[in-house]
Amino acid sequence: MTTVGVSLFRRSPEKITMKIATFLGLSFLLIASYFLICEAQHPGFQELLILEENMRDPENSKERSCAKPRENCNRMNILCCRGECVCPTFGDCFCYGD
Repeated sequence: MTTVGVSLFRRSPEKITMKIATFLGLSFLLIASYFLICEAQHPGFQELLILEENMRDPENSKERSCAKPRENCNRMNILCCRGECVCPTFGDCFCYGD
């Protein structure tokens, strides 16, 4: 009787391996979906980091004190070098002009 009860609770190594693989696969999908959702909610996050880095760099401070045409102008209160800051209904504001 005890051998029947013990055999019911034993699991084959294949089933354990499949459960671990499934868990790791689902974990990867969850992390990837969080990344994609974050990128969708905050588009251009990498551009912002590059812009902040350039603004702090003393060599580029004069060159990057204003936004060039077609660059974003609504971040960090950056003014346009030439032209004006245009904000469409959807999307980021950008510098427009010569």
